[in-house]
Amino acid sequence: DITMGPGSYFGERAALFGTPRSVEVRALEDSTAWELPGELVMELLEAHNTRFALALSSNLRYKQGLFDHFLGFKSFVFSQLHMPVKRSIDMNELVERYQQLEPAIHRFCNEPHSLDFEGWGYALRRLPHNITRVYSIVCSRRVINVLKTRALADDGSVEEDIPITTCAGGDGDLCRSPDDLTFVVSSLSPGHAVLTDERRRTCWEVMPGKIFILLRELTSDYLDIVTNLCVHAIESKKLFHKMRPLGPAVSKLQRGVVDLERATDTSTASLREREREILLDVSKGRLSREEVDGLLKIW
Repeated sequence: DITMGPGSYFGERAALFGTPRSVEVRALEDSTAWELPGELVMELLEAHNTRFALALSSNLRYKQGLFDHFLGFKSFVFSQLHMPVKRSIDMNELVERYQQLEPAIHRFCNEPHSLDFEGWGYALRRLPHNITRVYSIVCSRRVINVLKTRALADDGSVEEDIPITTCAGGDGDLCRSPDDLTFVVSSLSPGHAVLTDERRRTCWEVMPGKIFILLRELTSDYLDIVTNLCVHAIESKKLFHKMRPLGPAVSKLQRGVVDLERATDTSTASLREREREILLDVSKGRLSREEVDGLLKIW
């Protein structure tokens, strides 16, 4: 139980987030209270009332514990990077902690039968294009030696024979500024560059299934990658379960691909319509028409 005195307020969480009331409030003595409609609370925030916004945010953080789950998630993510032997993250545990956040941008995060194409599409646009074929991602603020033998000078010319120096920690990686994205990967290096749509990243496929991502800034950039990976992992798992058993679906998809390759009308509109027909046939009894359209929209 919490006892509140003069000048205190309550009920702000329901006004801000539209959630049901979770507590009961009783007056211990005769009191006068003012009621503020939720719309007025939002107007005060939108009017850039700094004092009101600071007081409300402090209340949400310390009294309501609104960010406790996020701080725990962030602590877990970065604690794994300081493990003495293997600096890696277990995706199963990461996803479990992510789901506790109930993120606003991922509405159906904890609804196993509802595909969230808005959240999924947002995540895919910020992840490398080949993310559906990746099993291992290496993230670092330094370019790994296997990829780096040349760099681009300020005038656009290529600097040859860049010396390989050892950074603090002695792992033999090349030391460069984390914001220097002008690297030119040698033709002798394996793999190829991979693009992202909405977040500027330097990504390189080192070998089939394994990519390297150069971090521009450790905290926000790394958290952006892992949270979007969680969205992709959750939604692709939902799709996997919806499409089971996979055997018949895969056979139909293979036949559909052959049909597309043999198509005489190769206009974009015609191919898109044929893709939709194939997906509707493959997912019959598994996905709704809306879900098929959602898949076509993000891929």
